[in-house]
Amino acid sequence: MNPARVLSRLASSLFPGACLACGSRASEREYGFCPRCAPSVVRIHVSPGAGPFSAVRYEGAVVRALHAFKYEGRMWRARDLAVLLAETWREAELSADLIVPVPLAWRKEFCRGYNQSALLSVHLGRLVGVPVALSVLRRARWTPTQTGLSAQSREENVRGCFAVRRPACVAGRRLVLVDDVLTTGATCREAARALRAAGAAAVVALTVARV
Repeated sequence: MNPARVLSRLASSLFPGACLACGSRASEREYGFCPRCAPSVVRIHVSPGAGPFSAVRYEGAVVRALHAFKYEGRMWRARDLAVLLAETWREAELSADLIVPVPLAWRKEFCRGYNQSALLSVHLGRLVGVPVALSVLRRARWTPTQTGLSAQSREENVRGCFAVRRPACVAGRRLVLVDDVLTTGATCREAARALRAAGAAAVVALTVARV
C-alpha cells in the first residue's frame, strides 16, 4: 500500500476527524473521507509524463469537500487533500526544485482570508520534501471568475494575468504548479507560460481534482 495512504488511515484512526465532504466524525477515513462518502471519490491513476496531473475526478464527495475548503473557511482540509496530491506526485514520479501555488487576486484572497492553493502547497511540500515559493507568482491584473465561461473565453480571460516577482528564483529550476481544480487548464497554462518566460527550466501542473 502507498505510504501516503497508510499515513492517512493511521492518522484517521488515532485522531478521528470530520469527513471532508459531509463533516461527520469517523474513526476510519480514507484521504479524509468517511466510509459513506469515500466510494464516490474517483482516483485518477497517472503515469510519468508531461502532465498536467490530477488526483481525483471533480465529482461526488470531492465537489462538496472542495467547496467547503474554498468558500466555507475549512482551511484544515488542506492537510488531507495534500495527501492525495502527494500520492499523485509519487505515481507521476515528479521531481522538482520548487512548488509554486497558483495565486488569487488580492481582493479575493483578502475576502476569503487565504489562498487555497497556497495551503495545499505548504502541506504538499512537507510531504514530499520540496520547498514552496509562496510569493514568486502573482496576479498582474484582476480577472472575472472563470466559472461558467467557455474554453475559449477562459483562455482570453486569463491571458497575461500572471507575473513573476523574482525571476532569479525560478530561472533554471524545475517547478510544480499547484491548484485545486483543473477545468480546461487555461489558468495553469497561463501561469506556466509566465514562469517559463521568467526562465523556469520546466513547469508541471498538479491539481487535486479534474473536471
